[in-house]
Amino acid sequence: MDLNDIKRNPIVKTILFILTAALMTASVICISLWGFGMSCGYDKESDFYKSEQCRSYAETAVWRTSEALMQASEEDIQLTLDRLEYLDPEVCNVGIEIYQTAESEKGAEETLLGATYMPEKVGVSGEHEVSDGFREYVIKYYVSDPLTAKDGVYWAKKGFDIIQPNMDVLVPATLCCFGAMLLFMFCMMSCAGYRKDREGVTLNPIDRIPLDIFTAAVTAAAIGVTVCIGIVLEDSWYRITYSAVESMNSGIFVLCGSGVFLISVLITGLLASTATRVKTGGWWRNTLIFFVLRFIWKAALYIWRICIKVSKFTGRVMKKAFMGIPLVWKTMLAAGVPLGIMVICAGVGSGEGFLFAFFIFLMLMAALLYVSLCMKKLQKGARELASGNDEYRIETEKMIFDFKEHGENLNNIGEGISIAVAQRMKSERMKTELITNVSHDLKTPLTSIINYVDLLGKEELKGAASEYVEVLSRQAARMKKLTEDVVEASKVSTGNMAVELTKTDTFEIINQAAGEYKERFESSELDFILRNKTGRENVYITADGRLLWRAIDNLMSNICKYSQPGTRVYVDVSEEGDEAVVSFKNISKEELNISEEELMERFVRGDSSRSSEGSGLGLNIAKNLVGIQGGTLNIKIDGDLFKAEIRFKREA
Repeated sequence: MDLNDIKRNPIVKTILFILTAALMTASVICISLWGFGMSCGYDKESDFYKSEQCRSYAETAVWRTSEALMQASEEDIQLTLDRLEYLDPEVCNVGIEIYQTAESEKGAEETLLGATYMPEKVGVSGEHEVSDGFREYVIKYYVSDPLTAKDGVYWAKKGFDIIQPNMDVLVPATLCCFGAMLLFMFCMMSCAGYRKDREGVTLNPIDRIPLDIFTAAVTAAAIGVTVCIGIVLEDSWYRITYSAVESMNSGIFVLCGSGVFLISVLITGLLASTATRVKTGGWWRNTLIFFVLRFIWKAALYIWRICIKVSKFTGRVMKKAFMGIPLVWKTMLAAGVPLGIMVICAGVGSGEGFLFAFFIFLMLMAALLYVSLCMKKLQKGARELASGNDEYRIETEKMIFDFKEHGENLNNIGEGISIAVAQRMKSERMKTELITNVSHDLKTPLTSIINYVDLLGKEELKGAASEYVEVLSRQAARMKKLTEDVVEASKVSTGNMAVELTKTDTFEIINQAAGEYKERFESSELDFILRNKTGRENVYITADGRLLWRAIDNLMSNICKYSQPGTRVYVDVSEEGDEAVVSFKNISKEELNISEEELMERFVRGDSSRSSEGSGLGLNIAKNLVGIQGGTLNIKIDGDLFKAEIRFKREA
């Protein structure tokens, strides 16, 4: 049997539990007996009759006798003593003599007024003086040796005879029991939580009780048992002290010992349960205090969040309300309130002080009003400049100091913006005019080249000459197309193109384009698919049919140039709200490692190697053509998927 089997053996765990509780009980009993012996002075006296305990029991009889004496007359003292049953020599080991003291010529004299049966042999004696305010008495006591009656003195001597000889043994016995208890307690706590045929630590139903509640219940039970033990012992010692008993009831000590053992069992169970909880981790979570603190924390957080939301909402409301107030009134309000308070405070004093404060108030209000008006002008000027009105100028003639300087700076910014915009516009016009003029100038020689190349192609040329003419013809046509694209792009960007908007059928334009490009799609091994997602035969938009055709022609041309052979080309017509949407989708044969914004710029092509034909103006021209008709053209790139969308307002 290995250590793990021992930990999971219920018999071993039960034995360890019982031994721990028993040794704890033994430790408590031994230390209690030692403490009792120390309180009774057993460590100082080896003779019971010389101990404080013996005198204490004898003086108890004296005290009870004095109570009866105070209620009796001098003539009845002996009769009173004869009637006191607890002074009967058969039940009491203490003899009593009562004397009255009186002053005489010879000094203080004592007169015997009464006595009980006196023991033949006295172990210890003593006396006490008592007085009722009128009479003074001396009560003398004598303790019998040996003790014949079974009263409190008798049983005290029995206890003395048992405890006093073992006083030196009780402390080592307590230490041994306590050490053994710690050893068995450690073993018990090591085995706690382990069960047979189960891996790891397992909680039992008791371990699932919140630890602080369990601890409070064990503490309350221990206190209750301790109180019961105290009540039983107090009652037992009272009967022993004040009445004769034939023998000590052993059941009392068994009952008290059982109570101590019960307390030890409860404490041992608490320690075992605590050990199990610690092994599982997070033991503090299974406590009522943790639940309460967590609830308080969550409630505090919830209240804090509500306060934050309320404060933010209040701040937004106040901000909106404050921002809605004109600048002049905001400034007046911010400064007028404290200044008004100043005037009121000044008014509490003398009349001269009030007038002086009021004069200062008027001066400050006038200054603040002037500052507010200047700030309002500056604010309006900045707002106009921000909105693009660079011709707006702030009146700075009536401003002073920094306000005037700031207003002039804003005016200078407006002038600078106007100059920069004018220069930019002039530069753009010059570029456009240059492109247009050069394109027009190229058209005439290019037309001549094309015509002469066409004439050369009609001649019967031999060898490589015919191939050269064919290359010239192809490149001349390409150059012509590029020139036309540049001119068209220039016209569109400058707005020099007539637009005639009419009611146009979208499907008619798409079908026309599909028919025109049918052969090119087949030669490029592309499958053209038109999908109608509207459920209607006609979708009308307001557009220029000629310009819309040219925009779609550019898109179709790009699809034929840059699509992956053997793929499908989808053209979808749909409606979104009050818009008609025409989308073109194709798979690119080249990797599209470029953004949508860059691809829409001039002279930018999808193939970075520029190995295919094209000017890079197709998408830019198409976007501008759609734009001048009131529509929008957007493109999206997702991997190799290229998607272009044309949107126009739909006609009924």
